[in-house]
Amino acid sequence: MTARTITPSYVTTQVITIIEEEGGDVAKLVINFQDPSLPDSDIPSNSTVAIKEPYFKYIGAGDYAIHVDHPSDIAILRGDDPAISMIMEVVSKTKEITITEWKRAGDKAYLEKNFSSAVEWYVYLKPFVVNTFVDNS
Repeated sequence: MTARTITPSYVTTQVITIIEEEGGDVAKLVINFQDPSLPDSDIPSNSTVAIKEPYFKYIGAGDYAIHVDHPSDIAILRGDDPAISMIMEVVSKTKEITITEWKRAGDKAYLEKNFSSAVEWYVYLKPFVVNTFVDNS
């Protein structure tokens, strides 16, 4: 299941946000494993989420929410992350990027303590576009 967040997240011991699928269906999303003390534990509005094996859980008062209990069950492409705009340019073939540039972007995100972005640069997005890289070094 893929969807985009349409509200900023609310962070307590869980991360709660509202997502919308392509067809326009809207649901509450509850992520149970996030550490609220981390600086990047929130999910900005207009982020894309891909959820493996989503399930609805009754949360009281006639309300249901999609719950995610394990990090391997969700991938988050943050709407405010420069990695996302870069990946879209690479995939659409309007931009070529070298492996060195890709690594530098991940290093920069890490040094700025933007750990979720660094993870996206290093782990989630690199395998997706590795065949589109041009190595000019």
